[in-house]
Amino acid sequence: MSGGEGSGQEDLLRVMGAAVMALGRDMVYVVEVPSLRVIQANRAFTQILGYTPEEIPTLSVRDFVATDPKRIEEVMKTLEATSELPIGLRSFRRKDGSMLEIETIIGRTKIDGRIVDCVVARDPTERREAERAKREGDQRTRIFADAAFEGIVLTDEGRVIDANERAAELVRAPLHELVGRDVLDFVAPESRAAVAEHLTRGASHVTEHELLRTDGSRAPAEIRTKSIQRYRTTHPNKLAHRSVDGFASPNPGPPKSRH
Repeated sequence: MSGGEGSGQEDLLRVMGAAVMALGRDMVYVVEVPSLRVIQANRAFTQILGYTPEEIPTLSVRDFVATDPKRIEEVMKTLEATSELPIGLRSFRRKDGSMLEIETIIGRTKIDGRIVDCVVARDPTERREAERAKREGDQRTRIFADAAFEGIVLTDEGRVIDANERAAELVRAPLHELVGRDVLDFVAPESRAAVAEHLTRGASHVTEHELLRTDGSRAPAEIRTKSIQRYRTTHPNKLAHRSVDGFASPNPGPPKSRH
């Protein structure tokens, strides 16, 4: 490697290091091993724990990590053996003595012959709130789906990945038995080719076919398909099965004549 290339990489590392240290939300600090003295910390460290930048060089991990000394020794042994410690929830003590729990991940490296541990810590409150909001959203979605008069089935590449209770009633099968099945299993054989094409094209218009129930009986139904995005991938399809005779229709009316 030429001197110019080496200098360029060093400059890049300095820029990357400065960017990490400037993080305003994630707490980042570097610890010297084995003294456990803090040799560098970012702005979030001072804001969260209440220390001033001038106090950072005087700090030891034991000043703010509210962990039993034996546990700290165990962590050091793990880092010595694996050079990393997976993310985990650990207790910290602020300068004013108040406590908080923070998710941390630790990596060990060597710089100019010195062994150092780099710690990245994040307040889990935002993640927990996001998880709670997702759970509540999923619950609301399930309530709306189960309250629908139409049978709703989610498919991925033709396989059922979820459905509402009404769909289970329409095909006369327990809800858990629908998941994993080919959706065409619940379509009369003579209609399967047309329904498969309907699914492939993601056609949103209503088509009329016959459902094949698990007890062998049949029921006329209207099928409408809608492609939805999930995790930025457009593949699951949302099918709404609506009985022509009205028992699955939100506004029951007389059955349509079939020509």
